[in-house]
Amino acid sequence: RREYREGDALRQIDWSAVSRRNKLISREYRQERNQRIVFLLDCGRRMRTVEGSAQLNHFDTALNAVLLLSHIALRQGDAVGLQAFAGSDRWLAPVSGRGGISAVLSSIFDLQTTTAPSDYAHAAATLATRQRRRALVVLVTNIKYEC
Repeated sequence: RREYREGDALRQIDWSAVSRRNKLISREYRQERNQRIVFLLDCGRRMRTVEGSAQLNHFDTALNAVLLLSHIALRQGDAVGLQAFAGSDRWLAPVSGRGGISAVLSSIFDLQTTTAPSDYAHAAATLATRQRRRALVVLVTNIKYEC
C-alpha cells in the first residue's frame, strides 16, 4: 500500500485504509508468478488445413505458437505442460526452469496430425484426471465459426 498518486485508478483505492488514515491510499499489485499453463493441442483432421497462400498448415502454426508461448511463460517463472489429443495422446506434466523448453520441444517434435475427429469433451475429461491443480488451460485448435 502506498499513498494515492494522481493518475491511479479509482479501483486501486483501499477504502478501508482511507477511513482509518483520513487520506487516500492505493493498493499496489504484484505480477503473479509460479503459475501453471497447460496447452491442449488438437492433432485432429481440422488441423491439416492450409489456408490461402500459407506455407504451413494450421498444425505447424499451432506448434510454433505453443513453443513461443512456452518460452515466454518459462522465462517469466511459470510452469508449462502439454496434452495432445485427437489421435495423438501425449502428456507432458507441467515443467519449469531452464530445461523446461527442452522438455516441451522433445515432447512435441514428432507430433503429427491424424485423421481422427477432435473430441473436446474427452480431452477435457482426460486433462481433469491428469492435472488436478489449478492451471490456465489454453486450447489450441482450428474451429471455423460462421454466423
